[in-house]
Amino acid sequence: MRTTVRAAIAIGFAVVAALFIVPAAPALANAPAAQCDSGAGRYICDGSSTGTTTWSVVYWYVNGQRDASPTIYTTSGSTLVTTCPQFTSTVHVSYSYVSGGVTIVSDGSGFQCNFGPSQ
Repeated sequence: MRTTVRAAIAIGFAVVAALFIVPAAPALANAPAAQCDSGAGRYICDGSSTGTTTWSVVYWYVNGQRDASPTIYTTSGSTLVTTCPQFTSTVHVSYSYVSGGVTIVSDGSGFQCNFGPSQ
């Protein structure tokens, strides 16, 4: 009887302990910055991502003001193609994606948004 009671108590402690185990946060890794080109008021950026890619874009305007928050784009692959907002001078792009359960975040890439021919 004592053995049964001890076993039941041990199982009870194991169940309670398992409830308080906090799962580990997902690991992070770095990716190279996107390669970007701009012309005719549009830009295209290529990253080294696989699958769904989340792009974070910050615009700096001709008057030196920064956008209040990044513009977020989601693409099904490693390429972002979009237009430059009017009066934009500089664009800063970074991207992230998940591969094998690891979130991979790129370095940032900055370039001038060009309303003339491609750079």
